Amino acid sequence: MSLMHAKKVKLSHFFNTFFYKKLVNLESGYNYRAIKRWTSQRKISVPIHKDRHWCLAVINKKDQKFLYLDSLKGRDPNVLRALEKYFVEEVKEKSGKDIDISSWNKNLLKIFLHRRMGAYSSICCNTL
Repeated sequence: MSLMHAKKVKLSHFFNTFFYKKLVNLESGYNYRAIKRWTSQRKISVPIHKDRHWCLAVINKKDQKFLYLDSLKGRDPNVLRALEKYFVEEVKEKSGKDIDISSWNKNLLKIFLHRRMGAYSSICCNTL
């Protein structure tokens, strides 16, 4: 791993798999208070379990972008809405400032895994 790549990874924060389940509970709905102590001020990656498969959502503060990557359904705008709401509350809680994310890019990406000789050889993404 190059030094430049290592520095970029260091600036990212990957939550564990319980983060999204705590943030968006099927019974109680959206609940920022359940996760407000879990967070940091880095690029945030959120793994999401969707019954039969995994997806990934990313909040990229530097590029002002929300990403949702899914290899099966490809779309779940509710995830991005919940993470947008979370991020606004997070900034307010940590800095006391209101943030306007209305101009941020919101991308739903479908991931295509290319198989070669029984193994995954590359990953391609398409914006939906």
